[in-house]
Amino acid sequence: IAGSCAVQDSQDHMAVNIRERWTLDQARTFSGYPVFYLGEEFEGQRPALIFRTIVGDDANSVPSVWRDSISFTYCRCDINQNSDFGDTLDELVTPRCNAPQELIQKYITERELPPSPIFAGPGGSEVQFYGAAHIWIGEVVVIIAGDTSEEEQLRAVKALRAINSPGEA
Repeated sequence: IAGSCAVQDSQDHMAVNIRERWTLDQARTFSGYPVFYLGEEFEGQRPALIFRTIVGDDANSVPSVWRDSISFTYCRCDINQNSDFGDTLDELVTPRCNAPQELIQKYITERELPPSPIFAGPGGSEVQFYGAAHIWIGEVVVIIAGDTSEEEQLRAVKALRAINSPGEA
C-alpha cells in the first residue's frame, strides 16, 4: 500500500488496519514518503522495534491515531533476549497531511497545554515542544517522545537523518 493520506474506501474513511513489524532494510527501501530516523545508534540506544502502521480511524483524532506511520522505539536492551525495555525513546514519522500544524495547534488549545514557540530546526525544519518534539520536515512530521527530557528530545531532533530516498529509482 502506498504511503500518504490517500488510502481510502468509497465511504471516505480508511479501509485497512495494518501493523507490521519492520526492519531497517524495509525502512531504507520504503518509497511511500520520506522517513527520518536517529541512526542505527543514538546515545547508546538502538532501534529495538520498528513498525509500519496504517489504521482505519479518524485522522482528526490527534495524537493517538495516525493514518499511516512508521515508528522506531530506541532502547538500551536486547529485544531477542526478552529484556526489559527500561527507558525508551520513541519516534514516529507520518505524512504531514495526517498531522498539519493547524491540527496540532487545535489539540494544544483544546487541552489547554502551555503554548510552545515554533523554532527553526535542522535542514529548514520547524520544531515545537509540548511533552513531545514535533518536527515538520517537508512532506512529513516526525514526533519524538518517550521516557525522555526535552533536552534529550532536542539532541534527537539534531540527530535526525533520512533513511530512505523516495522517488529515486
